[in-house]
Amino acid sequence: MAFKLTKSKVDNIPHPDSGQVFYRDSALTGFGLRVGKSTKAYYAEKRIKGRTVRVTIGTHGQLTSEQARKEANRLLLMMTTGHKIQPMRRNKIKRNLLPFRRLLKNI
Repeated sequence: MAFKLTKSKVDNIPHPDSGQVFYRDSALTGFGLRVGKSTKAYYAEKRIKGRTVRVTIGTHGQLTSEQARKEANRLLLMMTTGHKIQPMRRNKIKRNLLPFRRLLKNI
């Protein structure tokens, strides 16, 4: 479903009983809102080399829809110009797992 994501419209979107529902912004292609059972999160997504790359920007309430749209615009521009967004997050996760792996070896 596509419409311009505004504060009032996002506030009125109900949470689903289970799963997630995705809403896309009609003003900026690649910007959207993911609504889960208890949260609403803004995201930016783009197809790169045949794969969809989706990056969470932040939750509704922490960011306004306009702030999230500006950040999505910046992220989409970075994706378009070849910057790799997802691998940065994966590397951070791997770094956080290293101490945990060391702990498991000592057990």
